[in-house]
Amino acid sequence: MPWTFGRGCTTRTVQPSRHNLEIASGSSPPTNPDPDPKSILPKLFAALNAAVVLLVLAWVITRPNELTVGAATLSPSELSFEDQIVGTTSEPQAVTIANDGDDELSLQASPDARAFALAGRSCGALAARGTCTIEVAFSPGDTVRLDATLLVVVDPGRDIEVPVSGVGITAEVDVSPTSLKFGDIHVGESSEAQSVTVSNPG
Repeated sequence: MPWTFGRGCTTRTVQPSRHNLEIASGSSPPTNPDPDPKSILPKLFAALNAAVVLLVLAWVITRPNELTVGAATLSPSELSFEDQIVGTTSEPQAVTIANDGDDELSLQASPDARAFALAGRSCGALAARGTCTIEVAFSPGDTVRLDATLLVVVDPGRDIEVPVSGVGITAEVDVSPTSLKFGDIHVGESSEAQSVTVSNPG
């Protein structure tokens, strides 16, 4: 039925709507619209960057500790010496060269810094399928970090460069006590002995 509203002397009749409201029981929720491609790109780039980082880490972890030039393979690929007291010589470290070819190789090895020196022979001729060991020692002349290169010449014009490094340090010595007092001693007599302890805390 129509409704009548009164306002002052004016009346207005409103006819109710006859639209039906249907509610479906058990209907499925509306599906999400397709994602915007612009929102996917940042996630895709992040995943690609993570994959690249993993590949680089895998290469660093699994790369062999050796150098190869032609038929010659050298291991390890670098030498790192422990801290060494200035004026002393370290225990030598060894580098092994293998000839994987069928021909003899002519080898020459020499460090390019005075603080590093060969502790033995430099191999010379290396027979086919043979191996040779080069030993290098560290003798620092100053309290600095030293970086150099062990150059191994494999036949003319074919070189292998092996990084070598070490740090020169000063000796640490503790003396206790730092002074001795003997008191008054008569001429011709000897005092009681006193001791001084010298220790190396390094």
